[in-house]
Amino acid sequence: MCCILSKSFWQDWPFACPSVFLTPEALHHWHKQFFNHNLQWCIVVVGAQELDFQFLILQVVTGYCHYYGGMIKLKQVTGRVHCDLQYYLVGLIIGAAPH
Repeated sequence: MCCILSKSFWQDWPFACPSVFLTPEALHHWHKQFFNHNLQWCIVVVGAQELDFQFLILQVVTGYCHYYGGMIKLKQVTGRVHCDLQYYLVGLIIGAAPH
């Protein structure tokens, strides 16, 4: 039996490339939305001290931000810090958030 590789159905669509429709402005707003709403919700549910402690005990990983002073005191952060917070958050609230 022969397997025929087919093209993706969106391959001929001119605006289907993520680099075209995911503009920096949209990405900025999504990261800001996460920081202003989702992260703040997690701080309320888990508790500021507990979540800050979870960030403090993270092992240092090359290429990712480490929060030596905790993350609760962050006020203005770069897009890179927003991304790093998003990478870590789900793993840190597992088991810490109440059912």
